[in-house]
Amino acid sequence: MRQRISQGLIGLCGLLVSAQLMAEPGFARQYKSQFGYMPACNACHVDGGGSPLNAYGKAFEQAGQNAAAFALIAAKDSDADGFSNADEGAAKSHPGDAASTPAKPGNWLNVENLIPKPIQAAFAGVKTYKPLDALFTDNDIERAAGMGVSLSKTDETVIYLPVVEGKPVGVAVILPAVVADKNVFVLVTTTRKLAVDQVLPLQADDLDFGDVDRFKGQFAPKVEAQAGADNAADALAYAVKKAGAMIYVRLKR
Repeated sequence: MRQRISQGLIGLCGLLVSAQLMAEPGFARQYKSQFGYMPACNACHVDGGGSPLNAYGKAFEQAGQNAAAFALIAAKDSDADGFSNADEGAAKSHPGDAASTPAKPGNWLNVENLIPKPIQAAFAGVKTYKPLDALFTDNDIERAAGMGVSLSKTDETVIYLPVVEGKPVGVAVILPAVVADKNVFVLVTTTRKLAVDQVLPLQADDLDFGDVDRFKGQFAPKVEAQAGADNAADALAYAVKKAGAMIYVRLKR
């Protein structure tokens, strides 16, 4: 099974390189539908996916985080640079960064800014990434259930493949988790064979997750964990298992 996954990763990466696919998680797709282009994760997050929301991201969240929210915050100037959110979106300038204006939008849409900073830090020295949409089908959801993981179509995410010399050297995903009624994000990276490499809770310094290195080397989809844990350590274990299932069912499709 693991050998097939590794071979699948290599084949998938070839498809990504040749097709130049870009990942479009739900909110980003809504942004693209509104303004006609794919935004970087830092349109709403300070340092990309998994980091705190910036002023624009907070306004979007408070307005409902849906297609109608864009109209509700269109006249606002979230970053206080003198231009409305709607004008900045239309001009491809950053609506959450005062240094980016319609006249001088800056480099926020450069490829390197499309990769969350925590993932770049996890794969230090890697310059090329291929993001892959993970929009789960009914079959994916059924297969994940067989692995002890509950997925739904609202769990869509992005899987990132760091690439060196044309080949993937690992896999990374950032997914949300709820721990003690607190919303956090968890970064999980694996090897090409889906053995856990790194686990990093984000925005969660006040929670005790135990030894995060305890997962290292485990086959991610087979981590021992159950949903509904009421403590941080067990909730983290389920997040790691869920990340593994997400990666597995998407790459094995």
